[in-house]
Amino acid sequence: MFLELSKLESKKIRLQVLQLVDALEGEALDVFRLARRLERKLWNDPAVLKNHGRAEIVKRLRARFASDHVALALVDTLDEQLDPLPAHWYRQGALLLDCAEALNVHVAAYEYQLVHRRRHDAGRAPSVAHDYLAAEQQRFGKSDEQVTQSLADVGFITHRETFMAHFRENVIKKHRLRWLKRQRGER
Repeated sequence: MFLELSKLESKKIRLQVLQLVDALEGEALDVFRLARRLERKLWNDPAVLKNHGRAEIVKRLRARFASDHVALALVDTLDEQLDPLPAHWYRQGALLLDCAEALNVHVAAYEYQLVHRRRHDAGRAPSVAHDYLAAEQQRFGKSDEQVTQSLADVGFITHRETFMAHFRENVIKKHRLRWLKRQRGER
């Protein structure tokens, strides 16, 4: 969850994600139009049908948006190849809308947390991702070293010892201590 939240730390990134929501909704509309055409006549141009399968949709989206954002939309739930039956295509359109809604939920949850934290921290918004990480660190009783190592293991930071020591002291520890201070202040 920390990795997903950290992708949304930048306002610019959140705006790009919302543009991806619009693109997914546009793809869904195209698929619904195709389903409607298939209902009216038995038409199955394989090239057109292939154009609305997962591989082609993901290819188009990745050409316009960062792969991380496309992955955050859960596009792996889309159907790869579909029969030329309208019901299959309506399902594909609904899946695309589900992907758009997943992104909307991610951004809305992030922004809710951001506003909530800003109110409780005298206008200054702390990092939602790092607050989440500090809360989970506290909940599971993990040390700063363990958290830093886990972030290196998933590729969020490099494994170089000097960098890890710097990150542990200047990022993990700092955010954890700020989070603890806010927790004591709110109670």
